[in-house]
Order: sequence, then C-alpha cells, then structure tokens
Amino acid sequence: MKYPAQNYARAYMELGATPVHSKKLFSIMKKNCDISQINKVVNEIEKLQARKIGGHIVEVEFARAQDSKSREKVLSRFSPKDRIITKVKPDLIVGMRVIRDGEFELDMSLSGKLEKLFA
Repeated sequence: MKYPAQNYARAYMELGATPVHSKKLFSIMKKNCDISQINKVVNEIEKLQARKIGGHIVEVEFARAQDSKSREKVLSRFSPKDRIITKVKPDLIVGMRVIRDGEFELDMSLSGKLEKLFA
C-alpha cells in the first residue's frame, strides 16, 4: 500500500465526504495501486465519521441469531451516535461479545470464559 488507509480516510473527510469525492478517492487509489485496500479505507472513514459526531464503532457479536425484541434491548444500551455492527458467530457457543473502536472488548461468551479458564 503506497499510502496508509488513515491518510486516504482523513483526506476524504477533510474534502467533505461527497459522492464526487468518493469517485476521486477511488480513482486516486486505483492510480496508486491501492484499490485492493478499499475495505481498510472504508473502515477508517466510518471511524472518523462516528468520532466526528461523538460516537463510536461498536461491534456486537452474538452466538445465535436474536429475535427482534432481544436484539433491540441490547442495542438500545448504546448511543444513537454510535455505528453499531451486529454479527452472528457460532464459535462463541453461548453469549455475546462487544468490541468498541476495535480496542475495548467485553467478552460475555462461553468460549471466552473457557479460554480464560484453560489459558
């Protein structure tokens, strides 16, 4: 990667994050042979947009698919400013895991408890 994803994301946000700038971003990344790293850039843009409005990127991983009532009960605990991404990960066995900004983790899963027990 010629330039880090953070540089592309910051430049995009400073320009105003419009559809015209999206096309320019893609063309510049293509020109620099960095288009294969577009997912990293999009993730960085999401982080910057969430921080701009005072929110966080929150990943909530469930062991099983949740009914809408249970899911909404969990998700209502977060701020409306947060960007919430939900996933189903059967390898958690039972429970859920919450990751904020890719840095802080709250692991309430059976696999996490077993890992701590036997580590």
